[in-house]
Amino acid sequence: MYEKEEKLLKHYNKRLNYSSTAGGGALGTLKMSLTTGSLLDLGCGDGRLAKVIPKEMKYLGVDFSSGRIEKARKNHPDRKFICQDAYKFLEGDDGRYDFIACFEFLEHLVTPKRVLTLARARLSNGGVIFGSVPVNRGYFAHLQVFKDEEELKEKLDPDSWVEKNKHFWCKWNV
Repeated sequence: MYEKEEKLLKHYNKRLNYSSTAGGGALGTLKMSLTTGSLLDLGCGDGRLAKVIPKEMKYLGVDFSSGRIEKARKNHPDRKFICQDAYKFLEGDDGRYDFIACFEFLEHLVTPKRVLTLARARLSNGGVIFGSVPVNRGYFAHLQVFKDEEELKEKLDPDSWVEKNKHFWCKWNV
């Protein structure tokens, strides 16, 4: 974990009731498109995604905030959550996932491309990484700001994306 990210950890452990406005719109879409398989939820927070995906899906949520993981475990006792930095988790994990979610997460990292590279190595054959980042919205907890499509391509290199509701909705394939 980088020093800037460690400072954010203190902030997020204090703000346990944070809710992402962008994640809410994506969750309904996901519920309709995901039916079976395995899902790794990076930056899972309090486990909102665990709430909407089918029970048949194997789910694993990872977040560096112990407070948010504690809340996620309380809200979703039937799902698995790990409190760990995403870099370390991905470097040490040998699992394969059909889907990896990165909603409102990558903008909080010093090196988001590194996490995406590590995540791609964890995808099953034909797997997909999907997520969202805010467009041109600076906030002290955002270590990355994506002002336009050029910055998005440079910093995250998605295979496809669309701009909607002040967010870039991205997809990365194996």
